Amino acid sequence: MSFNTWILCLLSITCVPSILVAASQQPAQRLDWSADDGRRISDLHEHGRRTEGKMAVLWSPAGVLDDGASAQLIERLDKGIAALRQLIGTHAWQEVRDEKLRFYVSDDQFVSHATSGGVVLIQLPRLRDGRAPFLHEAAHALLARPIARGGAPPLDSATQDRLIATRPQWLVEGIADHLAQTAAQMAGVSEGDVFDIGGLGKVDHTCATRLATPTGKEIGRYIGVLGAPTALFTTDRFEIAPIFYACAFSYTKFLAAQIGLQELIALMALQSRVNRATDPISIGPDGVLPRVETLTGKPTEKLQAEWLKHVQSQR
Repeated sequence: MSFNTWILCLLSITCVPSILVAASQQPAQRLDWSADDGRRISDLHEHGRRTEGKMAVLWSPAGVLDDGASAQLIERLDKGIAALRQLIGTHAWQEVRDEKLRFYVSDDQFVSHATSGGVVLIQLPRLRDGRAPFLHEAAHALLARPIARGGAPPLDSATQDRLIATRPQWLVEGIADHLAQTAAQMAGVSEGDVFDIGGLGKVDHTCATRLATPTGKEIGRYIGVLGAPTALFTTDRFEIAPIFYACAFSYTKFLAAQIGLQELIALMALQSRVNRATDPISIGPDGVLPRVETLTGKPTEKLQAEWLKHVQSQR
């Protein structure tokens, strides 16, 4: 199987088991899903369709959405983002202030993601199959802190690995899912469910079921601590992302019940920072886990044990 075919299979989540087995025998390759963002955005500016709402601007490939579908989608985005902004509030550390979020739906192969400046890129197959994580990625954009400007080069792979090791990736993805699903309920709109988690009502059951698998036992140890599975950022992502995202969502939901939503959101400002002024580039320290322990009065290990007990009761 070619690398491009594998990526298509990886992102569509429609691979048959035999294909997955064959693909998994290939060496994992690191994914850089934002590398071609400039080209994707330029192509849409030149050839795409622009639809503007109160909270968002939507760019889509020409001919994909008619007038009615474009109007319906921008209305859905406006309602969902309004609910997200109400949930998140306004904080001094946020990069995005009052500006509209910009959504680019690209007919390309990549992992949907948010980037700097309130920009979100969604792959077209996700829009077509109803799984587009619009609010999940919008939550990432609204929770982002400013990054270095002025054409700073991207971090090399070794520095990226050090950064990942110093951050609670379960919080980064879990809070985006938690806020997206909560906002969707508030606004009465739909939100894509990329990994078939089942929303707020089913997340604990889904996590428990997936943790019970051999792979789940390995992935579960990354929930509640710093770091993330390396495979989450490679072509092996498909095999572990459904487990990691479900349980990150579950743990974040559990933590929100312990400390409250606003304290949960405030944790985003305490993540380790990258200092490009040093040589080599320095990272850290993490402030999330110490703050969680202070707010709950419990060590991380106890919180993990209580969460696991709760989750296992939901099977």
